Amino acid sequence: MNSIERKQKKLEKAKKRAKIKSAKKAANRRRWKRRFGKMGSFFAGLFSGVNTLIDKLGIRSKIQASILAQILLNFFIALTVGVMVTVISLQLSVEIRENVQTSYDRGYDEIFRQSERLFEDVMEAESIDDFFTIMEESRFFSSFMSEPEIYITDTIGNVLFKNDNATAEKLNIIDVAEKAGDINLHDSYNSHEPKEVFRVFKIDDQEGPEKLMIYISSPRENTTYTSEIVGNGGVFPYLNGLVAFIFTFMLLSRKKLKMVTEISDAMLFIADGDLDYEVEEEGSDEVALLAENINFMRRALKQEKEEQRRIEKTKSELITNVSHDLRTPLTSIMGYLGLIRTEQFKTREEMLEYADIAYAKSEKLKILIDDLFEYTKYANTDIELHLSMISINQLVQQIVSEYTPVLEEESLDINLHLPDEDIFVEVDPKRIVRVCENLLMNAVKYAYKPSVIDIRLVGTGQDNENSGFELVFEN
Repeated sequence: MNSIERKQKKLEKAKKRAKIKSAKKAANRRRWKRRFGKMGSFFAGLFSGVNTLIDKLGIRSKIQASILAQILLNFFIALTVGVMVTVISLQLSVEIRENVQTSYDRGYDEIFRQSERLFEDVMEAESIDDFFTIMEESRFFSSFMSEPEIYITDTIGNVLFKNDNATAEKLNIIDVAEKAGDINLHDSYNSHEPKEVFRVFKIDDQEGPEKLMIYISSPRENTTYTSEIVGNGGVFPYLNGLVAFIFTFMLLSRKKLKMVTEISDAMLFIADGDLDYEVEEEGSDEVALLAENINFMRRALKQEKEEQRRIEKTKSELITNVSHDLRTPLTSIMGYLGLIRTEQFKTREEMLEYADIAYAKSEKLKILIDDLFEYTKYANTDIELHLSMISINQLVQQIVSEYTPVLEEESLDINLHLPDEDIFVEVDPKRIVRVCENLLMNAVKYAYKPSVIDIRLVGTGQDNENSGFELVFEN
């Protein structure tokens, strides 16, 4: 396929798009009108507030004036929509499993911490009275352990002091020591199987025998809830987000893409010579400015083409008129020379008069030929005239006398009616002679033969000087 065929194919496609564009616009307007009618009530308030804010900040005018700003805005809007679709798709496709775990670690830690703190307080007591006071005022509130039993005993197990939760009157120290085990390593307890914890502390009393603090409590279970992601939906949520991004970006940019297509079609039409296709100018950005410039170029080309057509028409008419003007003196010359050749004269003086008239007509013919070579200057509307004041009476009488042989040959008689007073007008003598000769030759051409042609010269105006005139031919 050569370049001409490709160009013709593109032109046909552009014409097809232009033909269906109006139908699509009408259908789209009706469809969007129905859609906006349903959604308008919901978004009216939101859009009104946003638009007011945008207008106050002057953002709208800046965005509308820059195609780059519009592209960036469309990109960020499309990106936001794509991210939202991706997140929603992930939420719908991800499967989350809830796990429940039961542990007693917190309870064991709390028992060891509380017992050691109490022992430290007891060891800081300055007297036996302070010692028992601390024991009585000790209160323990924890959701991870039970209320402890606290005993103060001697080395053989006799209870010297106990708190309100303690019930035993005497303890088996050997049995308590076995249950306590290694009091410094609480990790030996099984965290998944709770059991009673025994803590034994040795109290050094400078004022009396050694004493033991026995701390007994049980841990309570601690329930932990965890979430586990079982499935994440694979790549489909991300594909959904990508599709949403592309679709949203194309939807927001469709108007500018349509304008670019119309500009391309307009350039094809202009290249093909169709200067009536006009691109729609919407917005104030660079694309709209391009459409405006193309329309300006189209109008300028159309005006130039019409001007060239007018000039060509003027040239054609000029050549036709000059050809007609050439025929008029040529006919007169041939008529007078014919009279001389056939010896239709009475005296030598009359023959010389015929020869002089033929010579004068040949000079006019030369002038007309010179004008023909300079016809291009008549393409301009401003034609230079060489005006002078002449008597139109004498001019008409002279022209009629010069064409007498032609009139006699055509079996035509002239009745010339001239006013008694000369009519003076300011005209270009050469141009007005050509006008009168053309009128006379037209009368000769279209008059009945034989017949009489009446020529009347009538002045128009207040006086004869600097007035107009009317030259009337009647057959």
